[in-house]
Amino acid sequence: MPETFAFITDASWAQPTLLVLWVIFYILLLITGGILNLFGLPGNWVVLGASVLHLLVADAESRIGYGFGVPLTLLVLALLGELLEFLAGLLGAGKAGGSRRAMVLSMLGGIVGSLFGFSIGNFFFPLVGGIIGIFVVAGLGALAGAVLGETWKGRALGESMRVGRGAFTGRILGTLGKTFVGSLMLMTALLALAF
Repeated sequence: MPETFAFITDASWAQPTLLVLWVIFYILLLITGGILNLFGLPGNWVVLGASVLHLLVADAESRIGYGFGVPLTLLVLALLGELLEFLAGLLGAGKAGGSRRAMVLSMLGGIVGSLFGFSIGNFFFPLVGGIIGIFVVAGLGALAGAVLGETWKGRALGESMRVGRGAFTGRILGTLGKTFVGSLMLMTALLALAF
């Protein structure tokens, strides 16, 4: 391990307070990564990055340290999450014959929709409403983006709506798959920290 970071768990120097602060920060990074997935953002990569940083900061021989196996496992899971999201997109707007413009606008609409859905859902039903709002309104945002992209290209409204419905389904399936994998990553990182 590089000498630069080993000072945190070096028993001759480190204070327990510094170690506790690092662990709290690390856990917050992991949770943030898990939450980012719900918004269609790269949360799994935040979890992976946090685990690599933890590998560099915490000595593998210490109580809170771990070896290269944990980040490697998280990398495989992150790639699996990306594959699931990609396949959901293919089953969505791509399979319905959507253009690149429709797919890009669908993605942007999904992100904006998830932020809006989270806000509105939390206003009416804190936490549970926010999560439901993320899925439903993100799907509607993806639908609207795909329809806008297809009508912008000059396609008929009926054909655009077919692509939009595919984008809606793809967005929801992709978010569910990536969030499931993200939950596995979060549990793996937390268990590695605990054991």
